Amino acid sequence: MINISYLSKYDCRVINNGIDLSLFSPTSKDTFREKYGITKNQKILLFIANYWEDRKGLKYVRELAEKIDDSYQLIVVGDLMKQRLPENVIHIRQTQNREELVELYGEADYFINPTLADNFPTVNIEAQACGLPVLTFDTGGSAEMITQETGVKIIDKSTQGIIDALKLAEKQHFSSEKCIENSKNFEKNAQYSKYIDLYEKM
Repeated sequence: MINISYLSKYDCRVINNGIDLSLFSPTSKDTFREKYGITKNQKILLFIANYWEDRKGLKYVRELAEKIDDSYQLIVVGDLMKQRLPENVIHIRQTQNREELVELYGEADYFINPTLADNFPTVNIEAQACGLPVLTFDTGGSAEMITQETGVKIIDKSTQGIIDALKLAEKQHFSSEKCIENSKNFEKNAQYSKYIDLYEKM
C-alpha cells in the first residue's frame, strides 16, 4: 500500500516479524486428542486469536461448525469476549504456556485464520514452523507468508470459501517439511539483524 501512497517517493523497506524457531517446531503428543476425546479419524481445525473480535472472523467459525461434518473437530483458542460457540466446538480460553500452544499446533491438521483485518499475524508462521498448513483469508498481510506449497489463500472471504479451501487442501496433501522450510524465512534473529543492518546503513 505504501507504493501507491504519498510515501512512495521515499525508500521503503519491509522487515517482517520473526518467531523463535527453537520453540516453534514439530511435536506430536496427542495430549489434546486424549483430553477431549478426539478420535484419530477426526481432523483438527485450529483457530487462534488473543481476543475474538468481529474482525477476527468468529462469525465464520460459528457458521463452519454448523455446516461441517464430524470428520472434523474445531478447536478455538482465545477470549470470546462473552460471545458463544456451537456445542461441537472445543474452546480453550487460554493456553497455560507456549509449550502447550506448540502441542496444539502439533496435533492439529490445519490452521485456519479467518481474519478480516490484520497486518502480519505471526500465528501463521508459528503454525508452519510446527509443520501445519495454513488456510487464511487474503486480508492485509495474513497471506504474505503463505506459498502454494504451505497453504491456501482464501480470496472468497466467507464460510463457503473456507470449505472450498479445505477441499483444496485435502487434494493438495501439503507437506509438513515444506511448511517448516518456509517458516525459516522468518527466524527472529535473522529478522532482527535486518534492523541492525538498516540502522548501520543509515
